[in-house]
Amino acid sequence: QGTGNGFASFNPICLANSLLGTLTDLDGNVRSIDNSFPEDSESVRQDITSVDVQEETFAFYVQADYDTFIGDYGVRGNVGVRVIHTRTESASFRAPQVVEATRTIDEETGLETLSFNDISNLPDAEIERVVGEADYTEVLPSANLVVDVSDDILVRAAIYRTLSRPDPSELGFGRDFQGLNNDDGVDNIDELIDSVITSGNPNLAPLTAWNFDASAEWYANDDTLLSLGLYYKSFQGGFENVVQDETFTVEGLLIDDVVESFDGGPQDITVGVPVTQTSDETSVIWGAEITATHSFSYLDSFLSGFGVKFSYNYANSDFEFEDVDFVDQIIDGELVEGIIPPANLFGFSEHTLFGQLYYQYEDFNVSINYKFRSEYFQQFTNPNNVIRFVDDAEVWEARASYRLNKHWKFSVEAINLFNEPRRDFRPTRENLSQVLVFGPRIFAGVTYKL
Repeated sequence: QGTGNGFASFNPICLANSLLGTLTDLDGNVRSIDNSFPEDSESVRQDITSVDVQEETFAFYVQADYDTFIGDYGVRGNVGVRVIHTRTESASFRAPQVVEATRTIDEETGLETLSFNDISNLPDAEIERVVGEADYTEVLPSANLVVDVSDDILVRAAIYRTLSRPDPSELGFGRDFQGLNNDDGVDNIDELIDSVITSGNPNLAPLTAWNFDASAEWYANDDTLLSLGLYYKSFQGGFENVVQDETFTVEGLLIDDVVESFDGGPQDITVGVPVTQTSDETSVIWGAEITATHSFSYLDSFLSGFGVKFSYNYANSDFEFEDVDFVDQIIDGELVEGIIPPANLFGFSEHTLFGQLYYQYEDFNVSINYKFRSEYFQQFTNPNNVIRFVDDAEVWEARASYRLNKHWKFSVEAINLFNEPRRDFRPTRENLSQVLVFGPRIFAGVTYKL
């Protein structure tokens, strides 16, 4: 709650610390996850959620080009195959889990019982490094074809298999345990963990797809291009939110401030952990794109420097992404459907449009651009398995540059000229979550080349 006469400001130092994998302790000292950990338990809980993901990829390919004639048509292109093997290692840091327990002795029988109360990260516990590993191998063939139908018409076609990797931030192995805050305790140690907050899933597999593209290009004259493209993508695998069982080890009992071992050694607790995984279902994306460009070079005087560009894309997909809080669940063997509709692909807009008016005269260039995209789904950064919609947006931009000579170039760029805000909705398109106002931004630059 503010006073009404100020603005919240972004803290760049916090971002820098996060990017560097560092944290600042209570005394203001910056600590790295590779150094000693602070002794206060809250800082330990923050440190153990740090994530370190390493990915190694080995690949090779073979390719053959061809260029020939079939009848009166020139035909050229290539065929090939690429084989990729990727190994992922995701490391995180956790403190040993220790059970707080209360010892009760029955005065009549003398029998001793334990009431388990919570799971704690001991302030002086030695941090453990845990690692999750995964690997996969994919074969990606492709073929491309270009046909010269006539002097001014070109036809292209392609079929190929592609691989789209998940973002490294989604491969984290960090786990933050939420214990039961129950003063009376629980009788079964398996009930101690109330929930687990995750930073990702190291076993998240990539999305693979078969792609089919075709386009026709008409070069009406030296100043005009008109093209129409069609595409179809079928990919097996999508991202879905599930609850998977993971086992965690409890090292000992904390009784009367003394750590005592369990009978028979440490105990394993199996807990349902919410994660995002790649499904086996097949989804489809298809669409069409039209592009047109025209230069007015045939006009007299200064008007010959004007030109226009236009591009529009329509896309359709049956992909579904369920919100982790409202996902379909199996309860007592029966399917209980989620209460909100699913989202589509991340960053997927049904309509996108681009228009440009430009002017070029010798070493001077200037353009005005118009961009539009319909609403799209964007995940939260943390947690990254909830639904957030970004509203339709249209943005105007302007750019200008002048090259004085072979050494000096001056440029200026203006973005979001008319202060288009960003509107977020969560978890449905009808529930407004936030409105972000950025304002127009202007950049000026000078370039010098030897």
